[in-house]
Amino acid sequence: GADLSQHPESRRSRWEDALLQAEISLSGRLIDQVFFRVERQTTLPLPALQRAVFFIRVMVGGLVDVLSVEPSRAAELREALLSMSDAVVHYRGMQAVRERLLQELQALG
Repeated sequence: GADLSQHPESRRSRWEDALLQAEISLSGRLIDQVFFRVERQTTLPLPALQRAVFFIRVMVGGLVDVLSVEPSRAAELREALLSMSDAVVHYRGMQAVRERLLQELQALG
């Protein structure tokens, strides 16, 4: 959406909102409430000006849609979540959702 902030405190409230939405949704799946965010960062050097321009493009899509493009993506994302240290899980505010996401990703394939 319009709010692309990734501050840890805002992520926590978003995870809580996603959990609540999953509970009232027809599917009951958290994964249907989650979005996938990718940032493409590029730096354009301008040596004549002794400067550079930094570009960032943020792309966001529904996680289920992103995973459906390639069958192996659910397993790859599950492995990435499993590799997160407790500190990273805490920083990302995912303590309450990590296990559920792992289970739902495993069920996808």
